[in-house]
Amino acid sequence: MPSDPTPPVIPDPKDLYNKLMQPINPELTTEALDHANEKYNSTTEAPEQTATRAEKSEQSFAQFHTGAAQELTRIGHQASAYMRGAQARQEEQSKGADEATIISIESSMNFS
Repeated sequence: MPSDPTPPVIPDPKDLYNKLMQPINPELTTEALDHANEKYNSTTEAPEQTATRAEKSEQSFAQFHTGAAQELTRIGHQASAYMRGAQARQEEQSKGADEATIISIESSMNFS
């Protein structure tokens, strides 16, 4: 009989975002964004710096979307494998129950 399938691990969205964004651009993690207003003040940052930062952020989010799509695909494959394993287990259990019923019927019909 197949072993119990391992369910996929569905990450917390915030954790997934931070895991993917940290290596791309640590300034865009949720913790860093919580302090962005303190760090980037329109009175102290030159317009060129703001434009450069915005462009870098746009590129970072494009990389993030690629990574997120790959991660979600991986999770989808795990979920599909889990479903197939669960179906196989259910079919094996059903088959075993059917065989037990047939043996029981045959035994009850044996009039020796």
